[in-house]
Amino acid sequence: MRKQLAIFFSGLTWFLIGSMLIKKGVGYLAIFNELLLAHSFDKGNLMLNYNTLGFSVGSINTSILAVSICLGFFKGAFVLRKTSNRIITRIKNHPASLSIKDIYPKNYLILIFSMMIFGASFKYLPIYLELKAIIDFAVGSALCIGSVHYFRSALAFNKRSALN
Repeated sequence: MRKQLAIFFSGLTWFLIGSMLIKKGVGYLAIFNELLLAHSFDKGNLMLNYNTLGFSVGSINTSILAVSICLGFFKGAFVLRKTSNRIITRIKNHPASLSIKDIYPKNYLILIFSMMIFGASFKYLPIYLELKAIIDFAVGSALCIGSVHYFRSALAFNKRSALN
């Protein structure tokens, strides 16, 4: 695999996983909305009794999305950018064409695998729906924002190669 394609593939992977997490967060938010509209607060699924606080469903959803996207932006722009820089540097410094196992170090693959297991078990954990929605939206948006760095690096890699 060419280096530019490997960088693009990494960004595409982050973007697709982030999109799936955002979709999963939308599902949690939909269930959350159903419980709010049905006034079902006795099931232990919701953190607060929002009706007693006087918030509308729309303002609650907007707050959840705003918090999630802000958290995701900061994580994607600062934390995941460092991770993507390490992977991009690893790809650029590799001497020849790459296979998938050459792109990512073993500890990174172990981390990804453990995150996938945690994500799969997430729906069975006794966590409030609001928090599940916030976590999935935040991580999903962080991955989507972080993927932009990969795409920019892949485009810049192509431009640098054309100049040489």
